[in-house]
Amino acid sequence: MNEIFKKEIELLSNPISALIKEKLNDGFKNRQGRSIHSIEDISIMNIDIDEEKSSLKETVIVTKVIAFAKIWVKFEDGRMNDNIQISLSKPVVLEYDFGAKEYFIKNSIELALVDRSY
Repeated sequence: MNEIFKKEIELLSNPISALIKEKLNDGFKNRQGRSIHSIEDISIMNIDIDEEKSSLKETVIVTKVIAFAKIWVKFEDGRMNDNIQISLSKPVVLEYDFGAKEYFIKNSIELALVDRSY
């Protein structure tokens, strides 16, 4: 990966983590079909950028995201913890907001979470 894009990973990770949290809280169920009770942590493990179609500080296309989430799921009368590996269903389009000095996700509505846990 281009060194310039490596420096942008942190700026890209923040809105992607927020999107994953939002999607988890919006009716997501784990591989056993259990609803999310709460989210303990989200860690972005890998972000792949389409460097040919992306332009730094303008529009960045993220083709692949792999994240791990530590969650609590509803279980009978209480809750239990779970660790899941998730990715996003489509490439993420991020645009840079010069006023806020951060990226925002342009196509968040069309993105869904994919549970890649075993």
